[in-house]
Amino acid sequence: MKKSARREVSFINSIFYIIVSIFIISLEKLLSKNTTIKLSFTFSIVAILSYVLAFKIISPSFNSIKLGKLLFQVIPLFIGIIIVTSFILKILSVFK
Repeated sequence: MKKSARREVSFINSIFYIIVSIFIISLEKLLSKNTTIKLSFTFSIVAILSYVLAFKIISPSFNSIKLGKLLFQVIPLFIGIIIVTSFILKILSVFK
């Protein structure tokens, strides 16, 4: 891979991360009224970011196509973590 192509891929990845960060922040502000949803949302964001970072560390030749495939794997994980953590937090709030 040429240096210019590497710069393009890293530029595209950085733009993607900026867009995702803005989206995450806006969603969190939107959901900040409900504490259970906010906590589960935060847990799921941390899980997804650690998953993506672990994938990036394991595979240094990480490009935009792999990122797209990874997102299709991560979206169900995201929804599942939100459901599970909100369920756990509701159970914990019953015992308080």
